Amino acid sequence: MIVRRYDFSVESPLSCGQVLEALTDFSDRRPRYFSNLSAGTYSVLERGDAWARVREGTGPFFSVERYTWSPEGRIWSVIEDSNVSAPGGITDVRVSARADGGSLVRVHMERDFRGLAGLFLLFSASLNGGSRFFRRTYVRVLRNIARETRRERRKA
Repeated sequence: MIVRRYDFSVESPLSCGQVLEALTDFSDRRPRYFSNLSAGTYSVLERGDAWARVREGTGPFFSVERYTWSPEGRIWSVIEDSNVSAPGGITDVRVSARADGGSLVRVHMERDFRGLAGLFLLFSASLNGGSRFFRRTYVRVLRNIARETRRERRKA
């Protein structure tokens, strides 16, 4: 078992509250925020006030993860099952406010990739800069959240 660790941060003009609200939104909007999730694969298995257990993925990749979050800006997920990563892999996201009203999103991931799908993802991540590979996902997520936020404001 070789656990890979990835650490990165992303800044956003979105407020801390907007980012936290979107990252803990486990409605049918989630695949619109996370463009690497397929609406056909995504499902909420269980949900509580500050936690959710979901199945998500795209194409041949899937995982079942339990997310927990706090109002202080921390979102923690643990992989329960996956064809890409061994159970126990974590993602620890901390969202904090910036002085200009935007937010800083800091991410720590630990993964032990497994199976052919895992080897493919590990190879892709390694070729594309490791942490930079996963950081690009969060850059897209924050852009998608901003786009959806603007769209919802126009509807109101």
